[in-house]
Amino acid sequence: ARPERLKGFDGFIARLINDRVADSLLSLHKPVVDVYVSRERPGVASSDQQAETIGEMAVRHFVEHRFCRFAFFGHEGKRYSDLRKNAFIRCLQLNHFACDVYKPPKSALKSFDEIVLRQERYQVGAERKAIVRWLSRLEKPVAVFCSHDLRAYQLCDICREIGIKVPNEVAIL
Repeated sequence: ARPERLKGFDGFIARLINDRVADSLLSLHKPVVDVYVSRERPGVASSDQQAETIGEMAVRHFVEHRFCRFAFFGHEGKRYSDLRKNAFIRCLQLNHFACDVYKPPKSALKSFDEIVLRQERYQVGAERKAIVRWLSRLEKPVAVFCSHDLRAYQLCDICREIGIKVPNEVAIL
């Protein structure tokens, strides 16, 4: 909100979660590296993921542990999550496997930026019922690849609450 307080810095490595944050940092005319990379921004360097490699490593890990049912648990519409999901699914398809994908309610996506990105914590809230329904209908055992660590923690916590055994019934990566 007050970029003038940041003038003493040489540059910024930040999650540019919206245009306001990006514009604020860019107005200081210092180097900016975006580690969230929701989209390309002129004048901003990015540190992006290698989604294909991440997807391949996840599939290899699960297949080595003899799983044959797979799912992805992420945040639809978030670039990093979609890239990981697509890479995971592509690699599974190359190995003749299918993937069930969790579709979060639209309300969950609205709270994602504030709760996960700014506060670095997860909250289940209204999304809990949708996650429980999804978990309940997955044929077990199943290997679930999560978009990030907080999503994995959320899934572990819900599995524990409803009596699903991790990793015997749901393996989480």
